[in-house]
Amino acid sequence: MPGNRAEYALIGLRRISEDHSGQRPLIEKIMKDSRGWIEVIVMLINGTRIAFSGGNGIKPERIADAASSLIEATLAVMELFGSRRFHELELQVQENRYLILRRYKDCYIAALTKPNPNLGLIKLAFKKNLTPNHSPKIMQMIIEKSLIR
Repeated sequence: MPGNRAEYALIGLRRISEDHSGQRPLIEKIMKDSRGWIEVIVMLINGTRIAFSGGNGIKPERIADAASSLIEATLAVMELFGSRRFHELELQVQENRYLILRRYKDCYIAALTKPNPNLGLIKLAFKKNLTPNHSPKIMQMIIEKSLIR
């Protein structure tokens, strides 16, 4: 029954977007922390764009499509080496821009930089926002507990 499959797919996509609806603030924070070096940032799950920020004439759908293809190709290559995962991929494209793909939980984040970017600052923004347990409040609580003992 083709109608049922299509309806199931729509329900599945709706569920994905509901489960990850809170991700937009995360990618906006990454953009802010990159201090303007990221042109557009997209979050994907199973090749589906669930959140994006930026653009300036660049369509997020095109970044999502390119990122999905690169992710699948990279995973296929990694499988040759006995792995089905990768942490980060950095691809230099036209005008000295970079497309950075980063794994985050069950998603991938794709960021297209502006020309001649400060890659160190962008990677720092990713690390700051995507690495677990780097919250200043958590670190402060750990320090305070160790001082009390």
